[in-house]
Amino acid sequence: NRSDYLNSLPNKFFEAVYYKLPIITYNKGLVKKILSKYNIGIYCNNFKSLQNKILNKNLFLNYSKNRKKFLEKYAYQKIYSQYARFIENI
Repeated sequence: NRSDYLNSLPNKFFEAVYYKLPIITYNKGLVKKILSKYNIGIYCNNFKSLQNKILNKNLFLNYSKNRKKFLEKYAYQKIYSQYARFIENI
């Protein structure tokens, strides 16, 4: 429950989205909020919940479709160019 853990977005998260890998996280934090908002992965707080979600094939098909929307907004090309403009304006 450390704030640095709950408020971080590790590079592995973006790599998993880009490479269409399953994303599973704990039921708290910023990663969970993004998974929930874009419906691109599993978050749970107990084994039974995790088991039920893993066995739901339709859920994973939806995750794959929704990743495209997420990547359109957060593609590294777009983010890097926005960041470069920001740095140039400092």
